Amino acid sequence: MVSDKSARVNAMVYLVRAAARLAWAGVLLQWEAVLTLWTAARVSMMLGVASTIMPHVEAGRLKALASSSAKRSHAAPNVPTMAEAGLPDFEAGVWFGLMAPAGTPRPVIEKLSAAANAALASDDVVAKLRAQTFEPMGGSPEEFARFIARETVKWSAAAEAAGLKN
Repeated sequence: MVSDKSARVNAMVYLVRAAARLAWAGVLLQWEAVLTLWTAARVSMMLGVASTIMPHVEAGRLKALASSSAKRSHAAPNVPTMAEAGLPDFEAGVWFGLMAPAGTPRPVIEKLSAAANAALASDDVVAKLRAQTFEPMGGSPEEFARFIARETVKWSAAAEAAGLKN
């Protein structure tokens, strides 16, 4: 039981890699409905976004078994990563990036990159992002392009392995 497409792909990758055989119910639900199903023991596992799940973990309504990030989250430092929990090389997460139209002059790209990296280095911005369970990264346009290329390869393979189609 998951609440969005990225979480569904994450769940499918988990199921494929763990060779688990579980009944799948890919339904979009409000969190109140998910919690009702969870507390009635009608859902045995779910993957979701930390910013949505962590308040329920902190309130004792859900138990976090593992984080899908490569490193332990600042929002849940006592929750192991999927790799630590037995699924090596498993990493999945929500990310945001700044992009510009193709053909944007290089000096404009460099100015936008410098401004974004300066903002991401600000204690105030870091605190606000971490309060929402996000971890600021920053970097160069070339590093971001390589990251997108790796994500595209990884999730294309995962979607194919899970039998997902457009």
